[in-house]
Amino acid sequence: RNAATDSVRYFGEAITPDPPPVSNEQAFKNSAASGEVPDAISNDLVMDYANGHLYVFLKSHSRLQKYDDGELLWDVPINHPANEPIFEKFTDDVQSGPSAFGILRYIGDITATQDHIYLLWSRTAKRSQSVVKVSNNGTIKKVFELPMEISGSLSEIAIDPDNNRGYLGDFSKGTVYQFALDK
Repeated sequence: RNAATDSVRYFGEAITPDPPPVSNEQAFKNSAASGEVPDAISNDLVMDYANGHLYVFLKSHSRLQKYDDGELLWDVPINHPANEPIFEKFTDDVQSGPSAFGILRYIGDITATQDHIYLLWSRTAKRSQSVVKVSNNGTIKKVFELPMEISGSLSEIAIDPDNNRGYLGDFSKGTVYQFALDK
């Protein structure tokens, strides 16, 4: 195949180029115990496209990337206050659970608009889910803290910037919550 002329094109760089199989329980446990992201889940990502740019969030590393026609424009860490408790829960689950495996996902979903990227952050035991509004140059602009009573099973986000509204989907109840955005 010729990546320059074929309809399929590859870009981006894997954090772990050749990850081991997820079935390697001991390697998974050892990585988590030493405070590292296990290689088997290191490349997990979610993405969205808006206004000519692809935005990629590395779920296990809390990093947001922006691409233009396959070229990486920036790669920034998103330092949310919930990151540490999310990672601690992940390592505790891996060490004490019946299985050595766990999923480390700082966010559940991403939606990009012309001016911003919205990240649906995961919940912790003491902190509700939140929506993080990031500018199209990678700067956190606002964090919307969601009420604890609706937090936990929100898995999807949609944004209507024209009407200043955000929508959150709850996978367990099959409901949609609407919230106001700040301009």
